[in-house]
Amino acid sequence: MIMRCDGGVMDVQEVKTRPILTMLSGPAAGVAGALMYEKISNGIFLEVGGTSTDMSAVKDGQVMVNYAQVGGHKTYVNSLDVRTVGIAGGSLIRLSKKGVVDVGPRSAHIAKLKYCCFTDTDKLGDLMVRLFRPVDGDPDDYLALDSNDGNSYALTVSCAANYLRYVHKEDYSHGNEESVGVALRAAADYCGTTPEDIAEQILQKATDRVVSVVKELAADYNIDLNFCELIGGGGGASAVVPFTAKRMGLSHRIAKNAEVISPIGVALAMVREMVERVVLNPTDQDVLRIRNEAFNAAVNSGANPEATNVVVEVDTSKNVVRAIASGTTELRTKEMSRKALSEEQILDKAAESFALPKENVQILAGTGKVYVLEGIIKKPVFFGLFSKTTRSIRVIDNDGVIRLQRKDGTIRELRPDKWEQDLGWAIDNATGYNDGGEEIPDVFILFDKQIKSFTGLINKKQILSLAGVEMQGISKDTKVYVLMSSR
Repeated sequence: MIMRCDGGVMDVQEVKTRPILTMLSGPAAGVAGALMYEKISNGIFLEVGGTSTDMSAVKDGQVMVNYAQVGGHKTYVNSLDVRTVGIAGGSLIRLSKKGVVDVGPRSAHIAKLKYCCFTDTDKLGDLMVRLFRPVDGDPDDYLALDSNDGNSYALTVSCAANYLRYVHKEDYSHGNEESVGVALRAAADYCGTTPEDIAEQILQKATDRVVSVVKELAADYNIDLNFCELIGGGGGASAVVPFTAKRMGLSHRIAKNAEVISPIGVALAMVREMVERVVLNPTDQDVLRIRNEAFNAAVNSGANPEATNVVVEVDTSKNVVRAIASGTTELRTKEMSRKALSEEQILDKAAESFALPKENVQILAGTGKVYVLEGIIKKPVFFGLFSKTTRSIRVIDNDGVIRLQRKDGTIRELRPDKWEQDLGWAIDNATGYNDGGEEIPDVFILFDKQIKSFTGLINKKQILSLAGVEMQGISKDTKVYVLMSSR
């Protein structure tokens, strides 16, 4: 199986037919690793290397997709929406007598300099500040530190993060704090300030662009930052992600085996196929046809039919119907079984996610393999005289993986033999009306360990039509629920 730019894989025969889909597959591999290995539900994934950081949004367990851009030109190749900034663990510092001017985009690797934090202290000697151009045409204020033995070293973002203790001993980018102290003192003396101040300035300047892109992704895909976490991958993750999260007031974590998240992503990635058609006023039959086309394409590329899910989106502004099918291969379905968590353990997991006491969390529904939980949050208002109650939703499977996060939601059970009647009634009761017409809720159907999303559809008729395909073959004794949430 070969990696594709949309985060899926395809077999060699498909590569021969559509080789262009391997374009930009490198950044996609890291996102696939985060999605499959870290089981992200909602968050921003940052893969931090030595020279650049790739960022992508994950919403409701799906990586966001857009047309790939090459050299500023938009193509018609659908790829994961990965946005790159020239900031990473090895980024060089631009310096003046007043302090840090900027950080990056040049890196120690481009300048062929060794990191101070990965150098033994006794090799540094007395360091002298030298400002230079890494590449012809660059500004002439990039910082190099020259030792009295003739060697030159780089003060980098990783160095600053190590000095300020954002990098832990188990992290891939952990270095020699004493060596960094020597380097920072040389830069601080040049600027007439302290090593701590220089290190703080470095991380502030370095993360300015990262913060900006995180906010852009959240805005573009309507991701509520109150329910979002930053997940770091790549060897330089600890140099950038913890400080960014602190600045933004967000939770964060560094992925397991972060430095090799991309090859893990290739190994774990699912078969993925996307079918996109321009259809003016699409009918239910159009939507079903495109859905089935995507499903069959995924199966033909090696996906197991029983482990393939299809998400359909209807974009009325562009008259586009898009179906994304993803599924595991036959080999991937034979995974080692995990011991299922008890309901008590799932409550613990939810309480941790909500950051609430366990008594404020309750299970609303469960299939035995996936559970819907509600967190009740009370906030004081009007000088503490009253309290405002809000309820948030988490959907967690029996492996303890948060599969879905929503700000609100209503859960109802569907009778398998009368699901269409029950679902239609539930949608009608959750539909609101305003000046623009009816507001259909986001709809998810849960059974066994499956969560079927109908969030991309625009009316009740389309939802019922596609739900009919997903509900085929469900036995009468299967527990089936519908979760509805405001868009």
